[in-house]
Amino acid sequence: MIAGRPLSLPALDIHTVGAGGGSIAWRDPGGALRVGPASAAASPGPACYGRGGQQPTVTDANLMLGRLLEDSPLAGEIALDRDAAEAAVSRLASELGLTPPACAEGIVRIAESEMLGALRVMSVERGIDRATLP
Repeated sequence: MIAGRPLSLPALDIHTVGAGGGSIAWRDPGGALRVGPASAAASPGPACYGRGGQQPTVTDANLMLGRLLEDSPLAGEIALDRDAAEAAVSRLASELGLTPPACAEGIVRIAESEMLGALRVMSVERGIDRATLP
């Protein structure tokens, strides 16, 4: 409705999620691990891009966990630096009192939880039963 008049226009129902690969992982004042909404963006990008990024991101965590391959450039041109990813995640892990692998796993799990929450908003909370979807 605009100015009290119904409009019939094609539209897309979009719900955004602030949990992409560049989402920065951080420790909140209470000591909890958080991911996003701040982003490392494409430049400087995640630490593993080797472009000056120092903060740990979802991409860095995925590289550490072997979900991204160091010898397989992203988009065919971005070489990944596993050592830089490990250094960034290790700094945060130290702040949190975690091992670097546990911190990386936590980063990815939080990002996945954010994405799942968005799916719930777009489906279950709108009355769509996932069991009936093809």
